[in-house]
Amino acid sequence: MFTIILINGREYDVTESEKNSFLGKTGFVFVERLDLTINTASISTIEPKGLGKKIDRNKQMEGRLHDGSRVVKQFGQWKDATNPDVHINPTYYPEIAGDFVVTGDEYREHIEKLPPEERLEKMKALVHEVRPTAPQLESGETKRLV
Repeated sequence: MFTIILINGREYDVTESEKNSFLGKTGFVFVERLDLTINTASISTIEPKGLGKKIDRNKQMEGRLHDGSRVVKQFGQWKDATNPDVHINPTYYPEIAGDFVVTGDEYREHIEKLPPEERLEKMKALVHEVRPTAPQLESGETKRLV
């Protein structure tokens, strides 16, 4: 799949053959599957789906837990979105302790349909594939980034 990003910010997911129908064309191109006509002059980018979706986890203020509960970050602590006074127990929500809370979009796209026993591992993989790792020293220790 590919994502067409228009200059107004709208995004449309298209197949490879639909993407190819835009290449070298000018004017309007009809995408039958989407029942949509796009002016090629209004296309900003065509890229593989998910390519530009890098998430700055340090700035992430909302997320979802493995059971779908909504959370918000306040003063560096994850809190229940509907009642911030409720303490979230990391024993039941290890994603809080391990800091691998996913965004709502990530939850809907990758986690929601998984069986409960597979959700935490997938969440770890999603968060850690985006988050840069600290450089390793020859001794195997992690270099502190300050």
